[in-house]
Amino acid sequence: MESLKQIVNEIFSVDIDDKRRKRTIVDARKVYSKILRDLGYKYREIADTLDLNHCSVVHYLKSTEDLINFDAVFKKRYNMCLKKFLLYNKEIVMKSNDVIHLEAISLAERLEEVILEKQGIPFMFIKYLEDYQKEYKSMPTIEYCKEVILPLFDD
Repeated sequence: MESLKQIVNEIFSVDIDDKRRKRTIVDARKVYSKILRDLGYKYREIADTLDLNHCSVVHYLKSTEDLINFDAVFKKRYNMCLKKFLLYNKEIVMKSNDVIHLEAISLAERLEEVILEKQGIPFMFIKYLEDYQKEYKSMPTIEYCKEVILPLFDD
């Protein structure tokens, strides 16, 4: 549990043991509580690690799903905490949905990378055409583009 606290504190740039009710501190506690609850910890166990009443943990968890679904910054931080915690604590027996969730996070990150790569292809194509025009003082024909240039951008 201490390793999760360190991860959450680092990602949220807070101390979740701080008793103040600042939004970032409370959000960090919510992430911490959700991860532990999903790993099978009881409300009381989670509350004890935060020196809180178990009702506070119940309250945190009620609002966490909505935050994950509707607050992009919260969701990103939650996913970062979960991923980092699961990667560095492989000895913890995870529920199958945690493994699936971690895989989904990895796939989503890879998808973002692929989309960014694909968005760059038209610019690469234009640069190729500009370089071609400078070197040959003309533009390639459409047939040339279809046969020679376009296959250069296939994966």
